[in-house]
Amino acid sequence: DVDPLRPFQLPSPRLEPFRETLPVLPGISGGNLELRAASSMHRFHPDLPSSPSLGYGGMDYLGPTIEAHVDQLVTVRYANDISAYPLAADVDPGLHGVSNLDRTQVPTSLHLHGGVTAPQFDGHPELIQRPGEGLVHEYTNGRAAGNLWYHDHAMGMTRLNVYAGLVGMYFLRDDADTGTTGNSLGLPSGEFELPMILQDKVFTSDGQQSVRSTWLTPQGSWDPATPGDVGVVNGVVWPKVEVARGLYRLRLLNAATYSVWNLHFANRMRFWVIGSEGGFLAAPAPTDHVRLSPGERADL
Repeated sequence: DVDPLRPFQLPSPRLEPFRETLPVLPGISGGNLELRAASSMHRFHPDLPSSPSLGYGGMDYLGPTIEAHVDQLVTVRYANDISAYPLAADVDPGLHGVSNLDRTQVPTSLHLHGGVTAPQFDGHPELIQRPGEGLVHEYTNGRAAGNLWYHDHAMGMTRLNVYAGLVGMYFLRDDADTGTTGNSLGLPSGEFELPMILQDKVFTSDGQQSVRSTWLTPQGSWDPATPGDVGVVNGVVWPKVEVARGLYRLRLLNAATYSVWNLHFANRMRFWVIGSEGGFLAAPAPTDHVRLSPGERADL
C-alpha cells in the first residue's frame, strides 16, 4: 500500500512485530582468528521467505562479535568467498571505482571501525580483495576498552556490502571490563550484556531485501539515502526479548545506511549511558533517550 504522506516510497509488506526472539550473536576471541565473507540466505521474519544475503565467519547474515583485550595483538585472516551477490542489480558503475565487474567479482575490504590500525591493515576503500583473495590483518587494539565494529569498506560498494550483511561488533576488554561475572566495575555480563546491531530495511513485495526506497531511483542507480520502513535488530525484524528484573548492559551500534535512531523506552524510564565510541564516560550519565547516527555506538 502506498503511504499518502510518502507517495514515492516503495513500501515493504506489512510485518507483525515481536514474532521472533532477539538473536544472540556468537562471540569469538583469541590472538589468531579467521573471518570469511560468503554468500548465503537469511530469513528476516517468519512471514518472509529467505533472502539472498552476505555474512562473516559462517553466519548467514552479519558476523560474530570479536572480543579482544587491550594491548593484545589480534591477527585476522580474512578471505572473500562471495559467490552470488545479492544486490548485483543495484551496483552503479557510474560511481568512482565501480564497474560492471563488481556485480560478479565482488570487491571487499575488511575495516575495523574505530581501531588504531597500521595503514597496510586498515582496510581502506581501495585495498580490495575479490572472490578467492584475502588479506591478513593485524590489530594492535590500543589501551582503552570500548565499542568498535568491523564492516566492509570497498570503494563505491560499502553501502551495498554492509546492507547485505557484512557487519560485526568488536569489543575491547581490559582488566576492569572483563565481560565476566565478578568484574570490578559491577557491569552486567553474560546473558545480561546484549550486543544490538540496529538497521532499517526495505523489502520487496516478494520479501527480498532491497536498497531501493523510492520509485524515483531506477534499478542500478545510486540511491543517496535508502531510508527503510522496517526496523531490524541482529538480523531480525522488530524482535522481542524476555528479560529478568535487574540491570542489563546494551551495546548498541547503528549500522544503517542513512537513518538516525532516536531510542527510548515506551514509558520513558531512565537509563544510564556509560560509554560511547571512545570508551567509558568519566561517570554514568542518566537520560531517558539516546540518539544514534549511522556508525555511532552507545554503551547503556
